[in-house]
Amino acid sequence: MLTALALTASLAAIPPLAGFPSTVTPAGATLPVNGHVVAFGDRVLVSDDLGVIARVDGAIVAPVVDIVGCCAIDIAFDDDDLVEGADLAVTIAFDGVDTDVTWTIGAADVTPPTLTSAAVVQVVTTTTFAPPLSPHDGPGFIVTIDLEGVGDAVAVSSLQAFDDDGALVGVVPPSGVPADRIVVGLDTGGEQCVQIVVVDSAGNDSAVDVCADIAVDVATDDPAVPAAGDDSCAAAPAPLWLALAALLLGRKRAIAFVAVVVVVVVGGGCSEREPQGSALCGDDFDDHSTAITSITEEFFAEHARAQFGFVAMKVLVLGPDDDTPVVAVLDSDFFPLHDTWFSWRLVHGHRACGADEIAPLQPAQAFERWSDVVDWARTQDRLPPFLALVDDDGERLTAPDFYRLARNEEPRSYVPAYVRRDDNDNTWQWRVGSRTDLTPHHVEAIFAALDPLVPSTHTLVWGASAANAIQAATARAMQREAHPLSSRTRVP
Repeated sequence: MLTALALTASLAAIPPLAGFPSTVTPAGATLPVNGHVVAFGDRVLVSDDLGVIARVDGAIVAPVVDIVGCCAIDIAFDDDDLVEGADLAVTIAFDGVDTDVTWTIGAADVTPPTLTSAAVVQVVTTTTFAPPLSPHDGPGFIVTIDLEGVGDAVAVSSLQAFDDDGALVGVVPPSGVPADRIVVGLDTGGEQCVQIVVVDSAGNDSAVDVCADIAVDVATDDPAVPAAGDDSCAAAPAPLWLALAALLLGRKRAIAFVAVVVVVVVGGGCSEREPQGSALCGDDFDDHSTAITSITEEFFAEHARAQFGFVAMKVLVLGPDDDTPVVAVLDSDFFPLHDTWFSWRLVHGHRACGADEIAPLQPAQAFERWSDVVDWARTQDRLPPFLALVDDDGERLTAPDFYRLARNEEPRSYVPAYVRRDDNDNTWQWRVGSRTDLTPHHVEAIFAALDPLVPSTHTLVWGASAANAIQAATARAMQREAHPLSSRTRVP
């Protein structure tokens, strides 16, 4: 048995951003007298930026705080600190924001949690790993694992994953909505085993292993993807196939294994598409996207809507580093956020161009509006891997793979952007969300994609987000170094 909560500090030299913690466990009102607290986030943590204060019935105690992986902390207490029936208050300070959580101390918990089985449901390739999958550098594989039978008499504290070398490759809080799931990053293919450990708030644990043979460049006879060298689509990469076979569920080195065979196909080809006048992917499916031919005043008036306090068009750039990127405007009356376009295609059985490796839902569904998709998702015992319900009330149905491809992969497949009026007359301003980091190269690529769409009567500028430290730093550096686009950069 691997030791639960094996601690590996990832003190990467990456500027930590606000947003920690996103979740603190245990989620209930009671912490066992032999318990500990775990806080989770999606930002790389550095010990100097963290502060933890704990009080028991108002008296300050000194817990032991350890960084777990890249993005979580474990808060443990001495045996004499916690007293049954007392009140525990913990304040977690990070980047100028304090998070306060309280519990009543309950009886000791000595019962291990339950974990029935684990199954790999999706494998995709990646060029880089982003938190909470660091400290891997990439390239490698992102593996989605669904868990069955996660439970505990008191409270599950964390779901953890360890590779064959015993290194922690994933740690997340339990969700249970609609099912527990953990995503891990693996550096190499071949036969890989991952041990999943469920840990409760008292440190009791249960484990199960998932082993898989991840093979790259497995042949296929799928005629829908161009063969290597097929020039039917400009700059089409050679197809990449990922076969996940002989999925073994059960304990490593156990006498008996349950064998399940799963095949996940990753296609590197592209579908033919017209960059003007057609939907983003250039097929017959109505995905509520319209290719932009020119950002005129009339076009803006037709497609712009109120978005987060300003009036803008919801724009998606496909293949920003391609020779001929495709730019489309998404129907803001239909899609609340960019990633819902991605999910809309997949739940209807159509691949999302730019993400051929993501298998669409089969059998396909048929919905009239996005709210119908959200309502359907809430009724599912298990969602397809490309969907995730977030927030305590399950209001937000998100597509993690979309944001991986838009923020973490290089080259990026998508740029989800907004085009709005600038303060200056006859000037359009493009912006991206505050969670999207931009380097000068990214800025140059987005200008190159959007500039041809701006009529000669108008100018295009970039508005950097003040809420993203890397965007702001890039804008300041471009100004300081007199970058060719510096005059078209708005520094926050």
